[in-house]
Amino acid sequence: MINLNVAPVIADLTINGKLNVGENLTGQYTYDANGSGSADASTYKWGVKDSTANGVASGDQVTNSGVVPGYTLRDTDAGQVLEVSVQAKNLAGVAGNVETKTTANSTGGTGGTVIDSSKKPQIDKLSISGILDQNQVLTATYTYNDPNGGSDSSTYAWGLVGTTEGAVDNSTDVVTGNGTVQSPPLDLATYSGRVVELTMLPKNNLEVPLIGNKVMATTELPPSVTDLKIKRPTSEGYTVMVGQTLEAEFKPVGNNIGVTNKIQWYRAANAIPTATNKTYQLVFADQNETITFKVTPVSTTNLNGVEKISASLGPVASAIRPFIQPKAKRMSWNAARNFCASRGGKLAESSDLQQIFTRLTGAAPAGSENAQGNKIMNTIYGWPFTEDAPAYYYWANDQPSSEEGYAVDMNNGYRSKNYTETNMQVACIAGSR
Repeated sequence: MINLNVAPVIADLTINGKLNVGENLTGQYTYDANGSGSADASTYKWGVKDSTANGVASGDQVTNSGVVPGYTLRDTDAGQVLEVSVQAKNLAGVAGNVETKTTANSTGGTGGTVIDSSKKPQIDKLSISGILDQNQVLTATYTYNDPNGGSDSSTYAWGLVGTTEGAVDNSTDVVTGNGTVQSPPLDLATYSGRVVELTMLPKNNLEVPLIGNKVMATTELPPSVTDLKIKRPTSEGYTVMVGQTLEAEFKPVGNNIGVTNKIQWYRAANAIPTATNKTYQLVFADQNETITFKVTPVSTTNLNGVEKISASLGPVASAIRPFIQPKAKRMSWNAARNFCASRGGKLAESSDLQQIFTRLTGAAPAGSENAQGNKIMNTIYGWPFTEDAPAYYYWANDQPSSEEGYAVDMNNGYRSKNYTETNMQVACIAGSR
């Protein structure tokens, strides 16, 4: 017998299923006729949170007591918390209580939201900045987007180019969630002149984390050098002088594979034109000046490293002592003797001229007047030469006769006789020997 004065009761409503688009949710409850004597004809309604209780009275009727028919999750449900409401009702149409259950405690997104596993978290606008030097820390910035509303729990890996894509799969380094990632302090022994790489693996913090596609960024660490010094011939004593060949010495920092080192020599603060090789021969223009060199390492991708400048060497001394530096003057033999006396010296003997020629050029005096020379005394040591005959000759103090004087061609070392009235270059020796 049906008692229309007694309402049925439902209890223990639960939701089952995965909160993933395409999955099916079902509900379960217990039905109590509560003495009404009538079977279960309860109604139900699925929807987003806080939308079903008011409309459940006109909802669909269950077909099996205690079982809420399933609901297939749709794209539009992603990011939403869902619920189901059930109102107790018997076959006589007597309605009882309403129970509502949300997906808040179900496995899915944050707070019970529905996820769409086909939509992975993404990282974009990944870029690296910072000072590329020893013990400096690089900072990468990026934007994180998760269509499913999960928080950023991405992992990352720093290293040399080509090493991080695989390493990030097992990385335990997790971002702090503020859109930045910092590198370990840089070790130039490892990274100088190499490409630094960062790979990030987008992940969210859902109960079943979703993983996106890897994102990679690189930055090249400029090559570097250290221990700069100028090497010069030790066999010539401690004085750095005109004619010596200097060598730029330095060490690469780290591997520096494929790095090209651009070198520039300087006279005081001025770059010396064409002096861009590892070695440099000092010339007359360097006399009394200091010498340095600068190194600019350049990577295989044409990235300039930090310029380094050596300590200075000098001032550069004259290499022609006891000679006084010749001036561009041509005069007769008698005038040459008087000129040297006025400078506190003496006109050089022919043997003096030939000896300094051999010492500075490394060549023996020529045996003929037309022997080919190399102009080293002019280009390196600053002895004036002219192209007017007698072009390279310098008066000597000794004479073969009263009307003649010896002269030495300082281009090839050859000694010849010339009338004393002939105008030639003059080289004086300091002191009155």
